[in-house]
This record gives sequence, structure tokens and C-alpha cells, in this order.
Amino acid sequence: MPEGRLRWDGETWYWGSLSQPIKAVRIQYDFQRTLWVLLQPEHGQQFGVWLEADALNPERWRSVRRALVWCEETAWGAEVSVAPAVGMHP
Repeated sequence: MPEGRLRWDGETWYWGSLSQPIKAVRIQYDFQRTLWVLLQPEHGQQFGVWLEADALNPERWRSVRRALVWCEETAWGAEVSVAPAVGMHP
């Protein structure tokens, strides 16, 4: 699994130290404080990453989650929804 940092500039998501542009995001599992997100770079294959809440900055985490949901809806359309894992509790 690739390690890196996910960054949002208000228009585009970027992944990693090279700031690879991401054209689409898809939340696969939402555990409130942890997300499994699929990222589709502009070039290359889709990959998944775990994102975890920063305990020192909960407001920032809520903003990240809102941005991910909004971007998911605009990139993938109504066909994609947030899918919590069955039988798992946050």
C-alpha cells in the first residue's frame, strides 16, 4: 500500500510527496474516525489508502470527510454511495 499525504487545494486532490493529481475519490468504508478511500490518479492505476482522524484537530478531520464526500459525488455521480462495513462499529 502506498504511503503519503492526501492534500486538497479547493479544486483538486493530490497524493504523495510528488503531489500526484487525483481525478476521483471513492469512499469504500466509513468508520467515522477512519476511512478506506480509493484514489484514481490522473495517470496510473486506482489504489486504496486508510485515512485516520487526527486526535488533536477534530474540526480538520470533519472538514476532510465533508470534502471527500462532496468530491466523490461530483466525480462519480449518484451511482456511488458511502458504504459502511456490515457488522463493524466505530
